Amino acid sequence: MAATRLHRRLGTTFDGPVDVLGIARSLDLVLMMQPLDNLLGFYVRGDRRSGIVINSLRPESLQRFTLAHEIGHHVLGHQDSADDQHAVDRFDPDSPVELAAQAFAASLLMPRPLVTRALRDLPATRRGRRLARSDAYLFSRQLGVSYEAGVWALFRDNRLSLTDARAFIKRRASAAKNDLRGQAPVGDARADVWMLTQENDDLTVMCRIGDEIHVQLPEDTSTGMAWLVRAPDVKGLFDWPPGSPLAWSGDDIQISEVQQLDDQGSPTTSIELVQDSHLAASESGDADTGTSGPFADYAAVRTITTGPGVRSLTFVARAVGSIQVLLELTRPWTGGDAAYASYQFDLRVRPKQLAEQGLLAPSTDDWADEHVVGA
Repeated sequence: MAATRLHRRLGTTFDGPVDVLGIARSLDLVLMMQPLDNLLGFYVRGDRRSGIVINSLRPESLQRFTLAHEIGHHVLGHQDSADDQHAVDRFDPDSPVELAAQAFAASLLMPRPLVTRALRDLPATRRGRRLARSDAYLFSRQLGVSYEAGVWALFRDNRLSLTDARAFIKRRASAAKNDLRGQAPVGDARADVWMLTQENDDLTVMCRIGDEIHVQLPEDTSTGMAWLVRAPDVKGLFDWPPGSPLAWSGDDIQISEVQQLDDQGSPTTSIELVQDSHLAASESGDADTGTSGPFADYAAVRTITTGPGVRSLTFVARAVGSIQVLLELTRPWTGGDAAYASYQFDLRVRPKQLAEQGLLAPSTDDWADEHVVGA
């Protein structure tokens, strides 16, 4: 297919979501993002240079798919095209041109090597079970497409039945993310959810401000061993300072902390540890999917139980930049000098992209000039 040939020509590495903006630049397309009324985007073919305009008011995943759709019109040699929700969201058998552009977009954003890798990494694949809503969410997030687009891709790949695909879409991505986290979102329900386990040691996570990073590691507190957060400078379950308020629920101890804010009411740290608990083996459930953990809310609460189980931590990115998180398994009661094991991951935090901001903040070279497009 044309999209496969384009990937081959550009040397796409398939190690993350397809850089659709980079592809547009490689094709020397002029790109403009601005509010549009009823259109998702349009393509203008020019004698010297062609251009694409994308509706900046739409969600980022839909903007990515629209851009891939318009690139399809360009690569396939189509003439000017204005595309609404029907053209981009659905396969229209009555419009061969739109059908071709839509198939191109799906192939461009979901190439076979990337789909194979995403499927391999799913908890359902590793555990040999049927795909759940949470798997569909993880799949779509890894490809950088909308939840609905990811679900239909799984259906076309015979990984989901039509009944399951429709049921997943009806409940929407928010239900799938709640399945993963096992509780309500920290703040923005549209933020992405990242689930990390022992298998993900030394991983780099590309996330946005507000995204939730859930970490679950095996921990047996009856041995005196526990995970300490060494970096960044946040207080973990066994790092509370003297004088922290304690509460006994009858089953466990809870340590509540007051979040440190600056004069503007913003967190003073670039990453916040909003939940930290040791879950007993009977309640830790499936650490692969995070479908466990009876937490009422995400106040900065630390909960301690004893015995074998899972350490469950939830971080939220608060500022743009690179952050390394390091945990060490040690004996905190003796000062925690010797580490028996370590676990780390890096966060590369991008700005939180609001709908009206578009896919990027273009430089002056990226914005279209009315005398260039269509010239």
